[in-house]
Amino acid sequence: MVSGSIAHGVLALRSNNIAVVGIILITASFALILLPFSIAQYAPNGWASAYIIVMEVIGVVCGVLFVVWEYKFSPAQFLPWHYLKDRSIIGSCLLYGIMFMSSSLVPRFSPSQYIADNTQVLERLLR
Repeated sequence: MVSGSIAHGVLALRSNNIAVVGIILITASFALILLPFSIAQYAPNGWASAYIIVMEVIGVVCGVLFVVWEYKFSPAQFLPWHYLKDRSIIGSCLLYGIMFMSSSLVPRFSPSQYIADNTQVLERLLR
């Protein structure tokens, strides 16, 4: 059987190596910023609804709190600052984000969809 002091020491060591507060803050920030994009169409006043605006504001506040927490107070950083200073890492993240948006926002221009659309048009014309 493990004594209380050993178990407490192991838990304290593990909690110092995991950035729990940072993970919670960044998750809340992303969820509260992105969730209104899905539910605004069902809100009574759309984007003018109070809870939609509050979610966006609290999401931005959580993002700012995440940056402050990681920079000033975190014992184990979730996002090391030296990575944010590397231009190649920032550039590759931006490039991937643009590529993701281009493939997910405009699926209409994919070659398979284009061929399928033209095939249906040709079938209609040949009848």
